[in-house]
Amino acid sequence: MKLLVIQSGSKGNATLVFDEGRLLLIDMGICLRDLKEALKSIDRNLIDISAMLLTHEHSDHTAGIKYLDPLPIYCTKETYDSQNVVEIEPYKKFKIDHFEITPVSTSHDVKNPVGFVIKTKSEKLVYLTDS
Repeated sequence: MKLLVIQSGSKGNATLVFDEGRLLLIDMGICLRDLKEALKSIDRNLIDISAMLLTHEHSDHTAGIKYLDPLPIYCTKETYDSQNVVEIEPYKKFKIDHFEITPVSTSHDVKNPVGFVIKTKSEKLVYLTDS
């Protein structure tokens, strides 16, 4: 499993997690151009993204979502409102492709922020932000 932090900070946040040809996007608070450049650097395109995971609703994590074609958005009920949202709850595991994902509660100034524990057959990644 590989991790590519595209941008992290108050001006925008977005991270790619990829393994076995599968790709997840965590947060989308950046412009579409920056996402496309990051994807190009790993020989991928927008259509290769299986789903998006959102940590919380602040605009530096969500502002760029409107520029993407619809894809499943996994987040807590309070985080984002869209027809594409798949509601998740802290500590309830779910799967996307071969990734097993466990949302974990974090401490931040929003209603229900989460980080993620992402597991594959042989690796585990813990992703926390703004905590």
